[in-house]
Amino acid sequence: DAHELYTDEDPSLSSSERLARAVAEGHYIRGAAATLTVNRLIAEDLQRRYQITPPGVVRNLPNGAKAPSPLGRPLGAPGTLHLLYHGAHVGLDQHGTDDILRALARLRRGPAPIAVQLTMRGGLSPAAEQALRARLAELALGDAVRLCPPVPGAAALVEAAVADGADLGLAVHPPLCQSYHFTTSSKVYEYQAAGLAVCATDLVGNRLAVADGAGLFYPAGDDAQLAACLRRLAEDRQLLRRMQCAAYAYAATELVWERERRHLLSIYERLAARPAAAS
Repeated sequence: DAHELYTDEDPSLSSSERLARAVAEGHYIRGAAATLTVNRLIAEDLQRRYQITPPGVVRNLPNGAKAPSPLGRPLGAPGTLHLLYHGAHVGLDQHGTDDILRALARLRRGPAPIAVQLTMRGGLSPAAEQALRARLAELALGDAVRLCPPVPGAAALVEAAVADGADLGLAVHPPLCQSYHFTTSSKVYEYQAAGLAVCATDLVGNRLAVADGAGLFYPAGDDAQLAACLRRLAEDRQLLRRMQCAAYAYAATELVWERERRHLLSIYERLAARPAAAS
């Protein structure tokens, strides 16, 4: 079960660590009865690296997540925007968090300021929270950002996003290693299940996971371009609504866990039907 590219999982890995991982992974993957992964990009990479049969793809979709249509929710006035950024951890040590904060600071100053609100929902150690609050104070964002604890599971997250009145979800994954390029963060699926538009770093994994017409993409690290994307949606509410509806429709038809569940069970059923190995 290859959730990420093990040989290029993290930018801190040394060349010797990558080589050792490739040797170990290559040995075990060629002897496996089946290989699973979470998106087509990683499956194709594993097949190319190790000359194996195509791995099965089972996406990590939100199970049991239900949200009302965006058409039944209030659409805020032009010049306002409510953002959601969530993850297991949301502190400054998460690559991309500071992109978001710098973009918000841009939106709140200048001749046409945007009334932007950000909900950050995720884990924070006391030290990480202290550092984050200091950065918010430095950027004069204390009144624009709300820190919230994580919620238990995808369905609860979708419910919280709707209850909070979020317009758009943020997904920031700087391309520091190949796994980051290919990653499909579960938050991208959850945002769309909640009927939120998506703004994400311009990576192939994010492009694969976001429905056509549901997202805007910005170059990693470029807070000016991120701010421009957010300003566009704050000022063009009809575009924002169309993106929300595209996300919601895609989630309802394509991001359905029951389909992934059937695929997963079919792999185990195929393996269970294999003749028993001779003792």
